[in-house]
Amino acid sequence: MLDLSLCARAQYVNIDRIRLSIDNGPYDAVIALAPENVPYFGGFYNMDLRLLPERMHIVVWPKGGDPTFIAVQRRAENMPGSGGTFVKDMRGYKGEGLDSMRVLEEVLRDRGLTEGRLGFEGRWFPGAHLVDIKRRLPKADFVDAYAFLESIRVIKSEAEIAVLTRAANITCDAIDSAFKAARPGNSEREISARIQYEMLRNGIEMVTAPLLASGDRSGYWHGMALDRPVELGKVLKVDIGGTIDGYYSDIARTAVMGKATPWQRDVHAKLTEVKHRIVDAIKPGVTAGEVAKIGEQTYDRLGLEFKWFILGHNIGLGLHEEPSLYPWVTESFKPGMTLMIEVGYNDDYPKESFHVEDLILVEPGGARYLTDATRHERIWELGV
Repeated sequence: MLDLSLCARAQYVNIDRIRLSIDNGPYDAVIALAPENVPYFGGFYNMDLRLLPERMHIVVWPKGGDPTFIAVQRRAENMPGSGGTFVKDMRGYKGEGLDSMRVLEEVLRDRGLTEGRLGFEGRWFPGAHLVDIKRRLPKADFVDAYAFLESIRVIKSEAEIAVLTRAANITCDAIDSAFKAARPGNSEREISARIQYEMLRNGIEMVTAPLLASGDRSGYWHGMALDRPVELGKVLKVDIGGTIDGYYSDIARTAVMGKATPWQRDVHAKLTEVKHRIVDAIKPGVTAGEVAKIGEQTYDRLGLEFKWFILGHNIGLGLHEEPSLYPWVTESFKPGMTLMIEVGYNDDYPKESFHVEDLILVEPGGARYLTDATRHERIWELGV
């Protein structure tokens, strides 16, 4: 049985979708341990999931049954009745080594799954642990179910949409606040610090990937802020996010310190047009690949060389969830998907680069922005 009444995270989770997917899926049980799947399949979230992956948290969810949660002994003892999970069957293991696999073996034996087809996350299951559990259960068939588990989370609940929207707009407001306060002579680090301060002050629990670089350094791949001043006339490129209850924001903006050149205004305007045309093209049933091709064609139509790669990605408990907007992706959009639509122009170091990114929601009739994209229709000129 599950205890949904005390677990605050139950609002985010579609239990019926989980049960239906697993009961009709190709596995006798799934073994979830990714930091984005444990919160969804187990109702538990803590920064330990990413900060201390050696302290494994594992949710075993069998076909036609209820899940078991495996955690380090002290957490397993303290969680029942605390509202930290909706799973009632808690099992504890010792230390940070392979004892977790001893407990996983016990759970699978208890469930009669020693010869079952077991879906695990190949992207996240540590090699030594996988070797050990296969040694313990030589007749079990362990199959990579990463894509299957991801697909269950792809449609967001109303509570998920609300928390994602909140996180994204806090991030947008923080960037705008720092941009408005920026003055010639400010360093990259000072501006980055203002953004992060505003994010944390207004509800972001943890800042992730605080990427900021200016001028020639804007062409760096994921450049971090330095103590050097942002030069007049140079672009300032920001790509930053944070989490609330484990749900991510991921916002990109590009501005200029001082007056922008006609070329800078033109590139930014064209990228904004590309972004709008991508959003217009997203509808249920249309594939991510088809929309990516429309995006690339819009670059070409506007006379802007396609010096970019991905044009968007789903977002939730994972920063980059599927589907991603690449020309070869055949997955179709569905109502309830939340995506980051990101466009850019990367002229590579030591030349200036641009990046703009906003959150959208797929609805039955198309897609709409969840962030206010109108604020940055034109490139911002800072300190003027």
